[in-house]
Parts: sequence; C-alpha cells; structure tokens
Amino acid sequence: MTRVRPISDPSLRIGLVALALVLDRAVKVHKVLTANPARGVVRFARPADDDRVDPFTPEELRVILRTAATSGAEFATFIRFWVQMGGRLGEVSGVQNHDLDMAKGKVHIRRTYSPGRSDLANYRPGPTKTRTSRVVSFTHPITEMISEWRPNVTDESRRIIAELDRLPTRRVGPEAFVFGGDKPWPAWKIHEKWRALLAAAKVRYRNPEMLRHTFASALLSRNAPLLYVQKQGGWKSAAVLLRVYSRWIEEAMPAPPELPSFTSDEQPAPARQARTHAAASQAQVGHDARAEAISANV
Repeated sequence: MTRVRPISDPSLRIGLVALALVLDRAVKVHKVLTANPARGVVRFARPADDDRVDPFTPEELRVILRTAATSGAEFATFIRFWVQMGGRLGEVSGVQNHDLDMAKGKVHIRRTYSPGRSDLANYRPGPTKTRTSRVVSFTHPITEMISEWRPNVTDESRRIIAELDRLPTRRVGPEAFVFGGDKPWPAWKIHEKWRALLAAAKVRYRNPEMLRHTFASALLSRNAPLLYVQKQGGWKSAAVLLRVYSRWIEEAMPAPPELPSFTSDEQPAPARQARTHAAASQAQVGHDARAEAISANV
C-alpha cells in the first residue's frame, strides 16, 4: 500500500493564495459569486526560523553514528561528513572526488546537486544557493562534548578522513561523486535510510537537514566567530545567523561578574563622583587665580 504524504503548510499556503485569486475573479469579473469565501479562511502562518531549529545533541549524534556503522559504513560516513562541514544536502550530494583536500581536511563547495531531481534525464548540478563557491573544513568536533570548535584538532573529528578514504567511490575517478559514484544518491533513498536509522537508534525523528542546524548551533554555542560560521555554512549574511541561532549565541556569552556583598559593618567607600564640566571649569579658575597670586609675590 502506497503511503500518501500529508500536504505541508507551505503547500497549503500557496494553494490558499491561488484559490483566493481564482474566487476573486469569479466575484469581480464573472460575477457568479457575491463574495469570496477564501478571504475568511485563516492564513497559515509561517513559523519563525528559530522555532524550526531542533539540533541533535552530541550524545544523540554518537548513537546515530554507532548505529549507522553497523548497518552501512557509507551512510555513516555521509552523516559524519555532513554534520562536520555544515553544508546543505544538495551541496553534500554534489561533492566530487577532486573537491576534497584530504591533507588539509577541506572540501571545495562549488555546486548543488538536487537529490529530488536526480532521477530526471540529463539533469546537471547547478550553482550553490548563494551562487558562490567556498572552501570549508569537514573536521569540526561536532560530536564531542567539549568547548573546542576549531577543525582538525581532535582525533575523533579527524576520523572522517580515514572513513572517506575507505569509500569505494574514491577509487573510481576524480569526477565521481563521493556519495554515489556516477550519480549522487536520490532523495528518497537518503530519507528512507535516515528514517530507518533514527528508528533503529531510538533517537527522536528530525529532518536530516537538522544536521546543518546542529553544526551551526554547536559552533556558535562554543564561541566560534560569527563570520567564520557564516562562511562555513554558506549563509548569505551574518544577520541570518543572528536571527535563527540567537539563543545559542547567548549561551556562549560569558555570565556577568557577581557584585560583592558587604555587611553593615563593611560598607565600601563611596565612589568618587565624576566632576561636571561646570565644576571642572570653576576649579580651573581657582587654580589660575592662585597661580597669579604666587607669581605676583615672587
């Protein structure tokens, strides 16, 4: 039996707009209706970006990776690579062998391969969402409970290098896709494997794109520079990060220093009040008058 996916809120929102336009024409042009019934329908509110961010914890990621390794090493490598470099799904799917710099633990992101269109005949990858290429690290310590955010520092984060080298696609050719070979994995295969994996790992389901949010929230909560995170993930501007990930940035901010407490017998000396401009001018006049008196007596 084929499972029918429910219509998403964005699709319903678009459908409501189209229906309202059609019924408006029926009222104003054809005059077959006296009123537009769609105008009274409550609009589907677009949820705030930060409400959709539900990142995985490092412990959840480790459980997911351990479970994936027992069922398919290639998919486990795909997940670790994705969460440690922070790109979009299409960018991860579009990585080819010649894009990888294994010595430096970096990858050149220069194309997007839409997994949803990969089954179409003669489909070719397009540019990234921002239409710019970038070189990013894929060895960030996202799966570890540490305060370190820099790439290429921990042994755990560098495991991805050996895992990539073991992929059979690495021996195909420079233009082969790292995850798929001749063609990247199709979207249905990625989502099917992901759903089965989270069920086996007993981890609460979230969309696989949450790996990208996990990357950003982890780095920002560890005090990584905002512009660094922006460049790594390919966000259009730092303003997007400030809006979407504000609560993780606040977590990274140091707590304000505690004010000292004093007993009634140990009150601090009153702070010296700063002189106003008028008081300072009056003091200067007095100083000048004393200086003239001293000069007259010399």
